[in-house]
Amino acid sequence: MKRTSFLRNILAIIVMLTSYSTIQAQVVIEDNAVVNEDESQIFVFVEEYPEFPNGEENLYKYLGSNIKYPHEALENGIQGTVVVKFVVEKDGSISNVKAVRKIGGGCDEEAVRVVKRMPRWKPGKQSGKPVRTEFTLPIQFKLK
Repeated sequence: MKRTSFLRNILAIIVMLTSYSTIQAQVVIEDNAVVNEDESQIFVFVEEYPEFPNGEENLYKYLGSNIKYPHEALENGIQGTVVVKFVVEKDGSISNVKAVRKIGGGCDEEAVRVVKRMPRWKPGKQSGKPVRTEFTLPIQFKLK
C-alpha cells in the first residue's frame, strides 16, 4: 500500500516537472503572440499538425508497401499495435524515432525502421512558422 502511494507521488512530481519545463520555455510578448526562447523545443500541440506527403491515405499506403512482417512474429503468431513516437523537424525530416509501445517478435524494430525511412513531411506550424513537432503513430501488425 505504501509503495503504491509512493509511486503515485513520484509520478505526480514527474508530470509537474515536465509541465513546468514546457511552460518555462515560452515567453509572452505584448501582442499576445508566444515566442519560443529555445529553438530546439519540441511541440506536442501545434496550430497546424505535421502531414505526410499527400495526406493520411498515402501514409497508410507507404506503411503497407514498406513494412515486412518479421519472420519471428509470423512463426510465433505475434500481432498487435506498435506505437512509434518521432519528431517531425522544421524541414520535414524525421528524427528521434522510438517504439513506445512494443509487441516483440521483431515488429518494434520493423516499425522503427520504416518510420526512419519515411520521406519528408509537411512540418507542423505554430504562429505560422515551422516548428519541431512530436508525432505519435500506431502501426498495426495483423496476421490473416
